[in-house]
Amino acid sequence: MDLPGLYEAAAPWAVLATGVLITACARQHFPTIELLSTTVQYGGTIQQQAGARAAQMVVPNWFPIVDSIIETSGGEIYSRLRDVSLEVKTAADDKGNLYLTIDLSKAPLRPETNAFTLTYSPWFRFVTEPVGFNIRGRMAAYVGECFRFLLARNGVVATVVAQPDGCDLEIPLGLRIEIRGMEKLTKISLHAGDAVSMFDLAAFSLEIDQRMFPAAFEAGCAFLKTEDRLLRMTAVVNGPRFTLTNAPGVTHV
Repeated sequence: MDLPGLYEAAAPWAVLATGVLITACARQHFPTIELLSTTVQYGGTIQQQAGARAAQMVVPNWFPIVDSIIETSGGEIYSRLRDVSLEVKTAADDKGNLYLTIDLSKAPLRPETNAFTLTYSPWFRFVTEPVGFNIRGRMAAYVGECFRFLLARNGVVATVVAQPDGCDLEIPLGLRIEIRGMEKLTKISLHAGDAVSMFDLAAFSLEIDQRMFPAAFEAGCAFLKTEDRLLRMTAVVNGPRFTLTNAPGVTHV
């Protein structure tokens, strides 16, 4: 795959990021972006129940239970919940919570194991190699491995280079992907010479370079020529770059 082919493959993700940012800024409601930035983890207890051991926890009803990672305090279980043969029961209350019970009667737990966690990140939907879920405290490194695997699936070799607060993916085609934020993901940017496209998750800002994503850039320029307006955002074209930025007090471009 050549460099234009890589940009074409990444274009749907640029469109998705743009849509998420516009919606979040318009509503001034950013949980989707925050969820990309960090993980969600809940803790529960393991107790004897009717002669068997059961894990119990309370989570909000939006929490994706079966896509979360279950880890027992003794380390006996560390897997995506959907991938282990454990019976899961839930009961909802009228406050938006789910009471969760997991049957651990067949699990080889140590007697002293009395707690567990469920951890979720949307980045778990992507694969790392070797397969792992060690993301807490190393967000940028984990995302870098996801990207490296995606590139490898498309026949592109990328080298992951550790940085003080993240990592870079160096690609022989002349592209560099910078990912920052180990405790909390803050920025993902693509660099090819002086062409830069960036999703700044901390500042709620998106920058699109015409030389990378020409269709998205032209769509942004065309939008600025219409009477439509973005709510609580600013949109600016500066040379080959189109930038969208959160602006809470602004009701038009």
